[in-house]
Amino acid sequence: MSNEDIGLSSGPDEGPRLKGLKLSLNQATEKILGTCKYSTLAKCYPTFAKSNGKALDTIRAGAIEDTRKAIYKDMEVMLEEHVAQPLEELSQITRTYTGPKGCQAWRPPGNAKKTMLAHDIKVLQYEKQKLSEIVESLRKHSEATLKKVKAGREQIQSNSLKIQEYKESLQQVNDVCKTIPVEVPSANISDGRNL
Repeated sequence: MSNEDIGLSSGPDEGPRLKGLKLSLNQATEKILGTCKYSTLAKCYPTFAKSNGKALDTIRAGAIEDTRKAIYKDMEVMLEEHVAQPLEELSQITRTYTGPKGCQAWRPPGNAKKTMLAHDIKVLQYEKQKLSEIVESLRKHSEATLKKVKAGREQIQSNSLKIQEYKESLQQVNDVCKTIPVEVPSANISDGRNL
């Protein structure tokens, strides 16, 4: 069996992403299956390896081949059902993309906790700035209100002084009025018929 016969085969109508994925899966699978060596089995079954080494190697080769066929069969089904169409759609999207080229996408740094803390710091700084602005606005509003209250108190004091002056003036007028004798004109008292 040649290397071309082993693994997932690529068709001429497949996109480069699917071909690359199949090539990577083939290489990874062969690397994993390549770790199953005769020496490993011989360590596990030393008496069988000494008495019948060829049979153990035949069993190993058969098991590897059966496993290989089963793995590739399952991967082929999964790729056809779940992966081929999305990869083709991704290729189509990247071919028709009209946005800026060469932009590097944002990637989080290796430490997620630091990334979240950095984000939290920015949010907290923004919130602190907004709260400081609110506090400053309320302080200015309080100062303006205090000035109005102070002006109102001064106006009340001024009005009180004017009221006191008017009161004194009215009291003097009242005192003068009390000193004027009141004369009651004499009138003819009648029974009210001659009116």
